Parts: sequence; C-alpha cells; structure tokens
Amino acid sequence: MVARLCVVHRFANGNFNNGLRAYYFGVAALSWFLHPVLMIAVTIGVVYVLHQREFRSRTLQALLGE
Repeated sequence: MVARLCVVHRFANGNFNNGLRAYYFGVAALSWFLHPVLMIAVTIGVVYVLHQREFRSRTLQALLGE
C-alpha cells in the first residue's frame, strides 16, 4: 500500500513541477508581446530560477545529506 502511494505521489509531484515550469515559461512567452529582447531576458531569468530551485536548493542538499 505504501509503495503504491509513493508511486502516485511521484507522478503527482512530476506533474506539479511540469505545470510550474509551463507557467514560468508562459510568463516569458507573454513578454514577447512587449518586446522580443524582453522575452529573451525573461526566459534567461526563468532558466536561472529553475536551475536554482532544481540544483541549488537547501531541500536537495538535505536529501543528499550534505
């Protein structure tokens, strides 16, 4: 039972993360209407934020035992 719940939780977590990424990049795409260079800047900012959240978070460090 616990193993099945873990699988369902993993799927839900993956879908939630994909939804957040789509929202962030959607905001970047909307900036295209203001100026193409702004879209590039916002996209770079989104990539930076996502990189920090994925690979530099304190939660990840705690999970890795660092």
